[in-house]
Amino acid sequence: MESNGISVGVDEVAAWFKQHLASQATSTAGAYPVKVSNDSTKKVATQVLPLSPAPAKHEGGSPKYWIVPSGKQGGHSAEEHLRSWLDRGFWGFGPSTPGRKAMRPGDWACFYASVTHQILALGRIAGDLDHLVEAQEWPGPGPFHGEVYKVPLADVTWLDPAPVLDAELRAQLDAFRDKVPGAGWSWLVQSTRKVTAGDFMRLTGQEHS
Repeated sequence: MESNGISVGVDEVAAWFKQHLASQATSTAGAYPVKVSNDSTKKVATQVLPLSPAPAKHEGGSPKYWIVPSGKQGGHSAEEHLRSWLDRGFWGFGPSTPGRKAMRPGDWACFYASVTHQILALGRIAGDLDHLVEAQEWPGPGPFHGEVYKVPLADVTWLDPAPVLDAELRAQLDAFRDKVPGAGWSWLVQSTRKVTAGDFMRLTGQEHS
């Protein structure tokens, strides 16, 4: 290649593009837009995630999206349970928990707290759900018990502010299309349930209809 009296070989041009494209990929890989919380007591700021989180390697195609409920147990609130477990990088499912065998690495889950009706956190499924939680890694807050399968999580994010699953939000969800949002809605959070990608974004405060 020659222009304005400057001679440049084809190999040199190719090398230049390769170098700059590699540099650009390195600088942007894994970069998610983040909304920073002013509350310094929060462990993690709200992370705005793309619908197809990269570089998620998902078994069987596109990721699925789930809402996982948590309730008060043994005198401890749903939030206390969630923080004990999620801050350790996993959640726990009983052997018959709906959805356990359908979840795959690369799927996304958001975590709902009963009583307050808030979506407190989200995370990406980071491994198989076939291993039991061992006694020595039991996060509490209650004592170790029973047969509980580990749900490995990555990119755990505590939502601030935490969206409230109220009538206004339910009216925006695909799950309540052709339904009355104020009537008989608890079926959505009675057990682990698959939701659409759009509903997942709305439930976690990242998209508004």
